Amino acid sequence: RSSSTCRRIEMYDVAVIGGGVVGITIARSAVLAGLRVVLLEASGDLLTGASGANSGIACTGVDATEGTLERALIRDAISQIRGFCR
Repeated sequence: RSSSTCRRIEMYDVAVIGGGVVGITIARSAVLAGLRVVLLEASGDLLTGASGANSGIACTGVDATEGTLERALIRDAISQIRGFCR
């Protein structure tokens, strides 16, 4: 056999399909948990699909009333995003 017909089989714990924001985030979380991850993306680059092409707005809670569940969830999301970006 020529080397071009021999393929090495790799084993992974998780296969993530899609290299958008969601796929990359899931893959990152799995890697940080110690799992072997393969990320499968159809296009030639990451972040070119729907989740990567969004406006980047994390939430629309500028008008959320103080003391509501919506406001609490927005504050939690902002805290998590800041931690993720560090």
